[in-house]
Amino acid sequence: MKKIFFTGLCSLLSVLIYAQDTTVAEDFIFDNEEIQKDIDSATSGIISSDTLIKGDSGNVENGKPDMEKTVMDAINRSTSSTDLNKKFKGHYIGFAIGVNDFLTPEYSNHLPAGQSFMQLHNTSLSVQINFFQHSIGLIKDHLGLVTGAGLEYNNFYFRNDNSIMLSIDNQLLERRLAESFKVTKSKLTVSYISIPLFVEFQPGKVKRSNRMYFSAGIIGGYLINSHTKLMYENNNVKQKGKEYSDYNINSYRYGFVGRIGYGLLNVTGTYYNNSFFTGQDDPELYLFSVCLGVQL
Repeated sequence: MKKIFFTGLCSLLSVLIYAQDTTVAEDFIFDNEEIQKDIDSATSGIISSDTLIKGDSGNVENGKPDMEKTVMDAINRSTSSTDLNKKFKGHYIGFAIGVNDFLTPEYSNHLPAGQSFMQLHNTSLSVQINFFQHSIGLIKDHLGLVTGAGLEYNNFYFRNDNSIMLSIDNQLLERRLAESFKVTKSKLTVSYISIPLFVEFQPGKVKRSNRMYFSAGIIGGYLINSHTKLMYENNNVKQKGKEYSDYNINSYRYGFVGRIGYGLLNVTGTYYNNSFFTGQDDPELYLFSVCLGVQL
């Protein structure tokens, strides 16, 4: 599946680059025609090398027309009004919030016995803050590549009022408090730096803020923090604790991302293709998220 995806992506990029080359060539021919019109117009008043009937007096030197300056002025006027100044600008910078959950290798979110301590509440949240982007146009302002950088916080609320811990031999285990303790909240939080690369298509001839856009590509991340938080009551006294550890969480992750949006709003789906945990005896789980975002 991975080979098919990457082969298809490479083929798509090859076609797009070829199409861009063709488009640039057509634009160049069109611009040359416009430049020639401006040159003809600018020099239409010149009837001899010694006489200038009309034109820009600033282009006359020693009573003779300065042809080099006249041509350069015509080129500048022409290129300033062509489509070459229309640049593609993608959609990535912004804020998004949504839900995330784990899937088994069989793409089920119902975890088997022995892994149920990683079963999550439906309120487990993903928060994305995308602060940098760079766009590369392929076909005018309608199609291009988008990359950037952002932060993603994944909050996993445990459904069974448990937490997690590492054993002496570094194996991931379930952690439970005594029955006299009433657990009010238990979660695992991880934060990653994310770097995407996707192709974005913006159809239509309306201005960018009124367009729909579609994008798909790949995304990678690097783990920068992970901790558990446990809130509970004991004899009607509220207490809480926070513990920092790597919990055998994968330091790197990669996956696929797709997005559809209109104006300031978008919906993004992400699926990470490598296991969330790295331990040989740890649960084999794959993270996915669906978020509603605001484009800045």
